[in-house]
Amino acid sequence: MATLHRAFVSVPDSTHLIDICKALQSCGIDVYVPSDVSAILEAENVNVNVVSNIDTGFQSADSRLFVTCAGTKRFVDIVVALLPELDGSWSAVQSGVANVLRSAAVNFVATVVVVDKADCDLLFNKARERLEFSFEERKALAIKALRYLSTLDNQIAVDLESALPLELKARAAHLTENNRLRILVVGNGGREHAIVWKLGLSPRIANIFVAPGNGGTANHVTVSGAHVTNVAVASDDLGGIVSFAKSNDIDLVVVGPEAPLCDGLVDLLESQGIAAFGPSKFAAQLEGSKAFSKDFMAKHNIPTAAYLTVTDYETAVKYIDSCDHQVVIKASGLCAGKGVVLPATKEEAKICLKSIMIDHEFGSAGATVVIEERLEGEETSFLAFTDGYSVVPMPPAQDHKRVFDNDEGPNTGGMGAYAPAPCATPAILDEVFHSVLQKTVDGLREDGVVYVGVLYAGLMLTPRGPKVLEFNCRFGDPETEVLLPLLETDLVDVMIACIQRRLRQLPVHWRKATALTVVAASGGYPAAYPKGIEITGLEEVSNVADVQVFHAGTTLKDTKLVTSGGRVLTVTAVSQELTTALDLAYSALKSIQFEGMHYRKDIAHHALRRMTEPIRVAVLGSTRGTDLQAIIDAVQAGRLLAKIGPIVSNREDAFILERARNHSIEAVAVSAKGKTREQFDTEVADLLQNKEVEVVLLIGYMRILSSQFVNRFWYRTLNVHPSLLPEFGGGMDGQVHEAVLKARKTYTGCTVHFVDHGVDTGPIAVQLKCDIAADETPDSLKNKVQTLEGEALISALRAYQAGHMYPVVIDRFRADTAKNL
Repeated sequence: MATLHRAFVSVPDSTHLIDICKALQSCGIDVYVPSDVSAILEAENVNVNVVSNIDTGFQSADSRLFVTCAGTKRFVDIVVALLPELDGSWSAVQSGVANVLRSAAVNFVATVVVVDKADCDLLFNKARERLEFSFEERKALAIKALRYLSTLDNQIAVDLESALPLELKARAAHLTENNRLRILVVGNGGREHAIVWKLGLSPRIANIFVAPGNGGTANHVTVSGAHVTNVAVASDDLGGIVSFAKSNDIDLVVVGPEAPLCDGLVDLLESQGIAAFGPSKFAAQLEGSKAFSKDFMAKHNIPTAAYLTVTDYETAVKYIDSCDHQVVIKASGLCAGKGVVLPATKEEAKICLKSIMIDHEFGSAGATVVIEERLEGEETSFLAFTDGYSVVPMPPAQDHKRVFDNDEGPNTGGMGAYAPAPCATPAILDEVFHSVLQKTVDGLREDGVVYVGVLYAGLMLTPRGPKVLEFNCRFGDPETEVLLPLLETDLVDVMIACIQRRLRQLPVHWRKATALTVVAASGGYPAAYPKGIEITGLEEVSNVADVQVFHAGTTLKDTKLVTSGGRVLTVTAVSQELTTALDLAYSALKSIQFEGMHYRKDIAHHALRRMTEPIRVAVLGSTRGTDLQAIIDAVQAGRLLAKIGPIVSNREDAFILERARNHSIEAVAVSAKGKTREQFDTEVADLLQNKEVEVVLLIGYMRILSSQFVNRFWYRTLNVHPSLLPEFGGGMDGQVHEAVLKARKTYTGCTVHFVDHGVDTGPIAVQLKCDIAADETPDSLKNKVQTLEGEALISALRAYQAGHMYPVVIDRFRADTAKNL
């Protein structure tokens, strides 16, 4: 192969560009660069050849790559193209650099291609010593380049598919560049006040207008300096909203309630070039038409209850008579949350059908009725931000629909909520994220609809798995009042990323805590209630730490705050512990008064009940089980509510079994002799399942789990590793500590992670750190780290019980789906 003579270099980073060009020239190689970077080199007195128009080709005789420089072909035998990150992929394609790289890679015998900084050193060493690249070296470099280009092509396809309408492109770009945004929020409830409050924390906002708003969103200035103003435009006045947005230079409209979304407000705004956060009219049918929603789920195999859609009363009655299960009757259209009836008997069901279909209780919204199987389990709300491609789930929440304690009395819009809901275990979260939220967004796109905004799935967690009860096309109320206080990322950035179809690029972070809200309602609610009653006591709670009062049904009358709706206030508290959040919220409520005020006293009762039930933990181990002792001690000291056992080992003489028996814990030795890994793991998995084990801990377990076992206990198996993963994964104790010391680390620690199909690659649940002393040895480091391992496992189990594993599952889900995109 010929000696290297000429190189084409395209590097976006100016420092690296200069260094690479100088290094190549010091090796006697002529350098050619695109014209858009030549000025950088001239300023540093680096003389190079400038390619004015990138035009590549091959000399047919010997397949040599050439570029055109000043009208003359120049053969090159090196291409260095350190392309930008994938979010800058268009510049690489439009400049022609990607084409040069592709041409060079497919003809690697004649051209060396370099696409990352690490390979530049290899190139410099070869050139300096006048050494040749072997065939295998050239091929390996070319494969790396082509794989990068494949990823680049896929990314561009996604970008094209998700491209904004032309009339919105300029507006969307303006949202990113403008740091003094003017935002209009549509709505007047507690949800809208919570949205305004969260937006008001952003330093990027100058003005927030609320149409029509309430007493809590009336004229004030937020902590970040944004001016908040109510405007006299009703949320159902679509023309008025569009007119206000145009005449007041609104940068972004955030639509709160479902009715304007289902009526097509977002479509109207976008047709005028106004950016809006929320789904289109067609996409909003997921909430606007229960018949559409059920048919959509059936088409895309999204888990839901069996159902029948009817428009004829007699047909509906015959179906009720044929059912061998209890039913739920739903008016298909929007009924402000009141169109769902749960009859106790068939006779009640027929009376409900007559009321809806014959007597028109809900008007045209009841012209079509959905009759579906009544599901049993805990109802949970799963909300997510989406740009129509990527999905960012929020923490799972639980609403309280009934007006009275113990879930008694008529349904309401919601009397309180909390998040996270611990009934949604990590395994359930993972299933819902993939099988419901992502599948819904993908299904809509397959049907020609890009859903932008918040997707809300109300699910029943049944013994047969999670099943969708309904979809909503917006933030829930009162779920918003507990979800947004847990969001650490700027809400403005999230909304803009959704609108610009680049949500996959935005890191979204959640606070590991619990938020709880209690609704204070008017006397008589949910039936008829008085209005105009003065509210007092809010000043006393306005400065209470970790407490926020959101207004739902309030207005200002002669400078006094008075009631104007059924749900008047929602009092939200945030704390690491659910019980502390409860105390804060209810203590604040005692300071607030208005005549007839009532509220539930048992918000989060499902979670409180779970807190009194010990988590069932099994352990697989092959050695001494030192970490098990720490867990046993924590249970005995009351620091961990858990029932430990069985302890299972593949070795009869493992001391971990004796340790268990010494504490009257069931210990089982399972022989692996004569069994395949799958057979052995099936036997162990069956044993654990029969014991109704919730979580499996691996403590010194000297076997690799089969895929079958991992799948059966997906997001239910935790392993502790003696390093801060992802560093130093895959090794055993002594090897890991030796490697840490050899790498001259100043600190180390341990990692508790969920077990997946790789080795030490599962989602990280807990990490604890310790310093490394100057005279540390592998043995002393092992002892130091081992003292952390038990505490890390205890912390992981407590987080699992409290439902605080959701950020771990969300992050892993986002990473997995990003790969698919």
